[in-house]
Amino acid sequence: MTIANETRMTFKDQHREFQFMMLEFARLRRHNLASIGRDERSLFMFGEGVLIIVATERFLRMILPPSEMEEKDTLPNLLEKASGKRLDLIVLPGDRQDVIKRAKTIRNTILHGNFEQAAALRDLSGMRDYFKSSAYIQDVEFIFRVLNRVICQIDSETGKPHPRDWHEMRTFLCSPAFLDMSQPNGDEAVDTSGPRLVDET
Repeated sequence: MTIANETRMTFKDQHREFQFMMLEFARLRRHNLASIGRDERSLFMFGEGVLIIVATERFLRMILPPSEMEEKDTLPNLLEKASGKRLDLIVLPGDRQDVIKRAKTIRNTILHGNFEQAAALRDLSGMRDYFKSSAYIQDVEFIFRVLNRVICQIDSETGKPHPRDWHEMRTFLCSPAFLDMSQPNGDEAVDTSGPRLVDET
């Protein structure tokens, strides 16, 4: 009975952990957006940053074949494999290598707490300027938008990529909403009926 039920479960249902992860992220994000301009001590910006990186790595592990992953794989490796020509599961917005390189830098900054290095990479004078300049917020937002654009390409029923020749998907992958990472609404550009994230606005 259990095996039969699991067989009938959709990709989305099989990964309830991801749903709860994103529910928690949505609450953090809403709280932080509502707290902008108030006492900075009320923000949970590090929680938001860490959680979106973990969620992105988790989703990539959900769509990659187990045989393709190694224990040591982290965000850049997983993005590389999922978007590579051999598996070709997802398309990354803009220049593929630039997205992977920036994702790697952001992950290392946040998970290793190396904010001095992040400041140096932006020619900022130090850690305080990194946070004052909103660079940290922009970094978290970048990973969030990458994840949204990845989710849009995956069928929530099967966990497989939507066909690239599907008109809506083809249109989406060529649209500014997908290609321009300064635009917030990549996840709303195509209805995948998949594991939805919160609105990016």
